[in-house]
Amino acid sequence: MSKKNILLNIANHLEICDMKKKKPSISNPQLAEWAKKTFGFQKAPDASTISKILKRGDQVLIMQADVKNRKCVIKGQWPQIEEAVILWINIAENNQIPITWELIKTKAIIFAERIDIKDFNSSQG
Repeated sequence: MSKKNILLNIANHLEICDMKKKKPSISNPQLAEWAKKTFGFQKAPDASTISKILKRGDQVLIMQADVKNRKCVIKGQWPQIEEAVILWINIAENNQIPITWELIKTKAIIFAERIDIKDFNSSQG
């Protein structure tokens, strides 16, 4: 039996953080079950995933506020690579794989090579 990963987007992260603020006594396993029902997943995210989301909740909210306060959002030159890296990060986090900036940059270079982008240079940010 294969293990299917639950992919949570930023909106899901924000809703989970909001629910925890509304109900501070709710446990992480209960919050995982709530997320399963609310987002229509076949299985609940791991309690450890919920814990990570709650720990990083403020960072996500700060990034969200920063984007909302901008007059325009600058998109990167390589949206395909950005999407692939974001998906890879989500999968790695769900599988509890440690992630470093060097690993992210290396993955971005690999994705660029796979889609035949010759002039790609990775950066930190």
